[in-house]
Parts: sequence; structure tokens; C-alpha cells
Amino acid sequence: MLKAETGILGIITSDAYQNAPYAQKSREMLCKKTSFIQIDFFDNVRLFSDAAVNNIIFITQNKMPNNQNLLKRFWHKNVENISISSNEDEVNQVELDQKIFRQMSVDIDVSQTILLDDIVYISEGMNLASHDKKYPGEFTKDELLSDVQDEQHPVKFIEGRDIGKYQIFKIRYLEYGKGLRAPLKIRRPTFPALYKYEHIVAGHTSGITIVTAGFFNPNSVRTLLPWFRLVGVENRSVPSDLVELKKDISKRFSLQYLVAILNSSIMESFIDAVGVGTRDETLALRYCV
Repeated sequence: MLKAETGILGIITSDAYQNAPYAQKSREMLCKKTSFIQIDFFDNVRLFSDAAVNNIIFITQNKMPNNQNLLKRFWHKNVENISISSNEDEVNQVELDQKIFRQMSVDIDVSQTILLDDIVYISEGMNLASHDKKYPGEFTKDELLSDVQDEQHPVKFIEGRDIGKYQIFKIRYLEYGKGLRAPLKIRRPTFPALYKYEHIVAGHTSGITIVTAGFFNPNSVRTLLPWFRLVGVENRSVPSDLVELKKDISKRFSLQYLVAILNSSIMESFIDAVGVGTRDETLALRYCV
């Protein structure tokens, strides 16, 4: 047991533990108060056939770390012979601290870059549950959606799970308009200008692509709209001074260019190195373009 003097702890967990905010306190405590012996990464190797996640395994000892404390890290990619590592290294725990959990790390000079949120306004989509105070329990999201477009469901709607890299797998239709339940009665309606023009959609854990004007989406999707498209929009979540400041920069970049970067293998490696959890949380940190 770890709480025994010089006790040893071994844990197998989801690879989200590497950078997820919910594990921040745990990682901090273990790195400050225990001495790691070994970490094993399993890149696209499923240790459990019924689990849709990758795993990491780490072993640590109940003693304070010091500058001489080196831990071994192993990368496994061969599911047929999982005991053989494809790569390994030895790192100083005190120097790296929580970065010992990163499969890769990068030092980035951002002085010659433009941040993504200087180019596009980034917003979560609609919360389609009924308003919890005005219309509690009156309806659910699914009750507002249809597979068929009609007068009751006139606008196109895309869910996060239906977004792939450069593609859309399924389109549904939303009950939306004057006299209908959305936007009047829903919990978070956003604002219509967000969907008025062609824009980028990014699922929390799915793909990133471009959709044409008129596509609405839920809060499991982030909408990325060039700042210049928001000129003249009056909404408290869209500060007019920021629109004025960023509108000219946003005109310099096509949506196609941005999506190509966001879907690239280089960007995926960047997220692995500096992200803080899901793509959604990383988007909030602002990609460098």
C-alpha cells in the first residue's frame, strides 16, 4: 500500500489522466510526494477490448522525490506482443514534474504566431434542454429534433458525434423559429448570427469540418466564426471592441486553411503536448496558427 513506508502503488488508468483537468490535483500530489519508478504508454493499443479508451500504467513509491530520481518510460504499440516497447527513455521527475505524463513535450515560440481566437470567435452551441427555471422538465433535446425537414423542423442541425474530419455523417433538423419551442424555451439559445454564415464546427471528441450557412449545433460542438462576420452584431457575448480589433486579421485566413491546420497530424501532436484534456478545453486555450 502507498501509505505504508516506502510502499509501492501501481495504477492502470485512461490516458486522459495525462492532461485532464480532473486529474490535476492527483498528478500534483503524486509528483511532489512520491518517487515514480516507471510509466508505460499504450498508443492506440487497447488493453481492454470492451473499453473505448487507451491506457497508461504507472508505478510510484511512497518516498519524496529528489534530483537523482530518474524514472523509466516505455511506449507500446504492438498489440500482438505488448511486453515489447517500441521506444523508451529515462527522465528526471523533479525537472519535468507533471510533464512526466506527457508522451511528448514541445517548447513553442509564439512570438511569430497569431492565436486562433484572434481569427475566429469561438463559442459553444445551443443547450436544447428546456429552461430549468421558466420551463422546467417541459421537453428534452431529442424531442426538438427530426430526421425529416418540415415546417416544424426547418433548420439543419448537426451533433458532435456526426462530425468527422472534413465530413458530416448525418444531418438532422431542429424545431426552431417564431412560436416554436426553440429558441424561446431552451436553456441556452445562443444568437442567430452565429449560424448565419459558413463556419467551422469542432466536436468535443470528434472531427472538425466546415458547414454552410444555416447549420445549428448543440453545446457538444464548438462553432468557429471569423470575427469580421460579427460586425454590427449586438450581443453581450460579442464585445464590439474585440470585433473591431480582430475583424481585419480574420479576413486574412480562409476557413479551409484553418481546418487543414486543425486536422493536421502536426496539430494533433501539439495538442498531445500542451493540451489540457478534450479538444474542447484545448480550443479554449487558443491554438497558435
